[in-house]
Amino acid sequence: MTDADIRLDRPSRPSNPVVRAFFQAVNTGDRTALLALLTSDAVLVSDGEEREAEPWLDREVLEVGGHVEVVE
Repeated sequence: MTDADIRLDRPSRPSNPVVRAFFQAVNTGDRTALLALLTSDAVLVSDGEEREAEPWLDREVLEVGGHVEVVE
């Protein structure tokens, strides 16, 4: 996968390096990097419900080849 595929090749998109690393981990399917960015007490909310972050990310992002493209 190239930088163009990830669409995060511009330092200003997003400017926060942690957010940029999160999106890059999602786009490359890097589970280890993705989970390393979360704190042990991270709370994920989906559809108004709190979810366990790790199983949700596996099911809803990684297993389906999730992709994030920052537009602006």
